[in-house]
This record gives sequence, structure tokens and C-alpha cells, in this order.
Amino acid sequence: MKKIISILLFLFVSVFAFGCKEKEKTYLLTPEGIPLVAIGGVVSEFEVTTTPGPQVLQSELVQDNYDVIVAPVTLGAQLSIKGSINYKIAGLITFDNMYIVSKKSVTLNSINDLNGKTIYAYGQNQPSDIMLKYALEKSGVTCTIEYADSVATVVSSYFLPGNADYALVAEPYLSKIKQKVEVNVIDVASVLRNLSEGNVEFIPQAAIYVYKELSKSQIKKILKVIEDNIAALNKDNFAYAKLLLEQDSNLYPLFTNLGEDVLSGVCLNAGINYLKAYDNKAKLEEFFGIVDKANKNLFNGQVPSEDFYFKY
Repeated sequence: MKKIISILLFLFVSVFAFGCKEKEKTYLLTPEGIPLVAIGGVVSEFEVTTTPGPQVLQSELVQDNYDVIVAPVTLGAQLSIKGSINYKIAGLITFDNMYIVSKKSVTLNSINDLNGKTIYAYGQNQPSDIMLKYALEKSGVTCTIEYADSVATVVSSYFLPGNADYALVAEPYLSKIKQKVEVNVIDVASVLRNLSEGNVEFIPQAAIYVYKELSKSQIKKILKVIEDNIAALNKDNFAYAKLLLEQDSNLYPLFTNLGEDVLSGVCLNAGINYLKAYDNKAKLEEFFGIVDKANKNLFNGQVPSEDFYFKY
């Protein structure tokens, strides 16, 4: 009888230990584009799924299929305010990826040169458009904004063919444009930081969201991998671009399609960095306030609660 009890106890402990064992792989969902570049150096550390658009991100943030989801800051905030999110925001990884460009034949020394002009932009009433309008308004500039359905259309249908003198673009399109024509460039984030009134320190774009049921030790381990990877990117953008091209081209065709020159430019100009979200809560709420004032449909005059943030 004692022998049987010992065997049963051993089996119980073994099953319990197996159930408590942390998963060998971390399941991560990320949009293609700049967020994928930001984590691209460590994709082998995760079980990565990519998606081209925001619809999948929105549906997955209310489920529990992934340990980590990379998604827009504003999307997570919206879902949190509605009370329908299963993830906490932990790290901010992309910022400030907004540039005004003109060809060299057109004057663009400062944002004031847009006064009375027409600029082609994208994402009407979304954060990129809102922050462009904010920069123009606070700079005392009045101009006409025409919209295309995407930054790709702005570049391919308007700017490069010569149908637009001025355009709002983002990486990787800025680096693609520079391969084809010489351009004047204004960094919108720099304009916002240097406003004499109502300056904005950064434009938060993509964030790391962690599943709320993960242990703190699991989350810290995941975040350390991502943070170290971004530090390596910023230390040597050329070496990081080469590292991306060593990844499986079938799984990550984006890297091969962009090529080493564009990738290195993206790493330099796309505003990839790592900041703890909770430590920057006040700055995020300032940003949410600007966005909400311009588009009440986004946040309905609210900000996410404390529970939205992962605290180290």
C-alpha cells in the first residue's frame, strides 16, 4: 500500500511540475513593417506570426492566443477604455516615424514653407494626421491637406510621379524615396519637440503588449530580449540590417524585399527605441489628450486606467 501511495504521489508531483513549467517558446504576433524590423533580430527567440493589417491585432488583443502582441499604442488604449483587452502595455518600441518631404526643386527649409501650399497625407483623422495638423496649427501654418488611402499611395501615385510637391511619409518609404530622388526632409517629431507652446516630446506608435496572466518573471525575460535587441539596432544600424537579411526569407520576405540599404536607413530613421510604458504614463496621457481632442471617436474623453500598464 505504501508503495502504491508513493507511486501516486510521484505521478501527482510530476504532472503538477509539468503543468507549471514555463513554455519553451513565446508566441508573438506582430504587424509587418517597422514593428517587425524592431524585433527582427530576435525572431528566432519567439514563435512569430505576422499580420499585414490592424483587424487581426484588434481581435487578438481581446483573446488569449499569444503571449506578446505588438500593436499600436492607440489601439490598446481604445480597447482598455472599453474594458475589452486581455493584455497590458509594457514597452513602447516605435516613435516619431513621420516626415514631410519635397523634391530638391521645391523649397522646404521649415514647416513654415507649407503656408498656402498643398500637402498629400494619409490616415485621415488618425494619429499621424492629427499630429501633422497639430504641428501645423501650433506653428501658425495654414495649408491644404489632400488624403490618400495609405502612405504607399501617397508615394507611388502622388509624390514620385510629380503630382504632389509636398508629402507626409514614413519609413520604410522615406528610405525608398531617397534611393530614387533627392529630397528635402522635415522631421515632424522634431517640429513638435521644439514648439514654443504646447510642445510634444514624442509620438508613440507601436507598443509591446503582454498577456495579463503571464508571470512577472516571464514578462521581464521577454522584455529583456526585446530591449537588448533594440539596443543592438541603435548601436550599429548597418550590422543590424545585415542580421535581418540572415533571417528566413520565406517567413520574413519584408527584409529581403527592402534590401540592406533601405533596411539600414529604416533602422536609423524609423524611431525604433525601447521605453517602459508605465514610466512614461504621463507623456502617453498627454498624447492621448491631443488625439482625443481632435477625434472624439477614439477615446471618448477618457484615458486608460492604471490596470492598462504593466509595472516592473
